[in-house]
Amino acid sequence: MKILMIGCRWFLDDVADRHDMAFAEQLQIAGGNSGNLLIGEAVRAHLRRLLPGVKRIDYFSFSDIRLTDGKSLRGHYDYIVMAASNMLHPGVNFGFLTRFVEASDLPLIILGLGAQAESDEADFRLPAATIRLVAYAAQSRAGVGVRGRFTADLLARQGISNTRVIGCPSAYLRGAAAPQIAPPPQGDVIGRAVFSYKRDRNRYASDALLKPVQRQMLQVAIKRGFDYIAQANFAECWLGFHGTASLSSAAQDKFSNMGRYFGMPCDPGGALAGYVADHLRCHFTWRGWQAQLQGVAFACGSRFHGNMMALLAGVPAVWFLHDTRTRELCAALDLPGIEVRALADDGFSLERVLAQADYSRFNARYAEKCAAFDSFLSAQFQPGASHVAAVS
Repeated sequence: MKILMIGCRWFLDDVADRHDMAFAEQLQIAGGNSGNLLIGEAVRAHLRRLLPGVKRIDYFSFSDIRLTDGKSLRGHYDYIVMAASNMLHPGVNFGFLTRFVEASDLPLIILGLGAQAESDEADFRLPAATIRLVAYAAQSRAGVGVRGRFTADLLARQGISNTRVIGCPSAYLRGAAAPQIAPPPQGDVIGRAVFSYKRDRNRYASDALLKPVQRQMLQVAIKRGFDYIAQANFAECWLGFHGTASLSSAAQDKFSNMGRYFGMPCDPGGALAGYVADHLRCHFTWRGWQAQLQGVAFACGSRFHGNMMALLAGVPAVWFLHDTRTRELCAALDLPGIEVRALADDGFSLERVLAQADYSRFNARYAEKCAAFDSFLSAQFQPGASHVAAVS
């Protein structure tokens, strides 16, 4: 069996000349967010684990797809598997991808598809080509794997009901044998922690609520020496990748950008400069990211997959719920979260966030969810599971 993966790529540990690659190229491969690499890493791992007959798993980026006639895949691959993220949005048209997949005439399996919106009450119409792509995959009797109820309901309103809520494949990377997550120590006794921050330009009301919360978080992180693993904001990722707060012209521009958002002076000898040098990091490899999480007692913040990386390392984490993707994923996977509005109303308090770290429901249902995910994914490859034909 030969599989072509599209969507999110896995981590770059397997790229021999990665150390010669520019930062911008690595961020581009990650789709502008290093957390996407965890999705691809998990999907590839599940395919290898559940399908011992797999001979090859190749990856095509969206750039590769735009330059390739889908017909050329025939005879070279048996399935196309999409490691999906929050790809359903009224402003994102996947016409090029739809044409590619339809021309291939191969079964398409979609895992972890999500809709991007600010509010759970949001409703919007997806581009026709995007609906056609999801409908193509929904021809499989096993259905399309979506992140949560918000996405499933949105697709149902647009005529696609053959979906299955699976959360994100990354959640099952350690498998049902993973140890139970213990609650973190309470009170002012956390020695090491990792925070994550969101600075996307969605212009949601929640972005305005997050800003003062994240400024307070950073003040706590600087005072306590907690780490910041950057994922998507270019300035912070650049500084974290290069491991320096030196005031070269390139570094100064990124440093000033960070300082403006967090409301801190950009003094080269100040607290922010020292913090950036010692605690801000960005990773494009599984090995590097997991190594930084060793000995960490707690993680929290606005980045779903940053917190998931911590959880996979056995670190208890709490998610900040600020849009449909964080809410539906945490609900589907029984993960502890706290609404950003609640944090904004009362201000960031580490003790208050720690109090949300209840893993009793997650621990009780995790093995069952792993088994359900394995069953769902395996069913996609059973004889007769997929019937592929052009969707009008």
